[in-house]
Amino acid sequence: MLSIRQQYNLLVKEYPKSTIKKKNLYNMVHKFYNIQIYNEIDAATMLLHLLKLHNNDLRYFVLPRLEGLSNELMGLFWMTSEQCNNLWLKFHDVIIHDNTSKTNQYEIALSLFVAIDNNYKTRIVVQALTKYETQVDYN
Repeated sequence: MLSIRQQYNLLVKEYPKSTIKKKNLYNMVHKFYNIQIYNEIDAATMLLHLLKLHNNDLRYFVLPRLEGLSNELMGLFWMTSEQCNNLWLKFHDVIIHDNTSKTNQYEIALSLFVAIDNNYKTRIVVQALTKYETQVDYN
């Protein structure tokens, strides 16, 4: 939480043989700051949207996992009311789990839990976003 001036002074003292341009430092800090702000806004917007859907339909399932003093979103599981009441209840015997390899801009894995229905069609029954992909994330 240092100002750019404070960061510049620290860097100049730490790396006296390097040339550090204030404009380049400002651009990098500004770029990083915007990424952090958008990530937080995106996560908050998605969570609020899912919670609103849950408030309108109590059969809609939302389970966020927040950590730290800042309530950083570490994981988010959700099921629509159809997924909960129709698909999961009918086809929960065998569930296939697959996730992405953190290829999105947020470096968070998208996990999909899929079942096969009575017509041999794959149906997504649960979706989740997880930060670390550990067993704790799925408990």
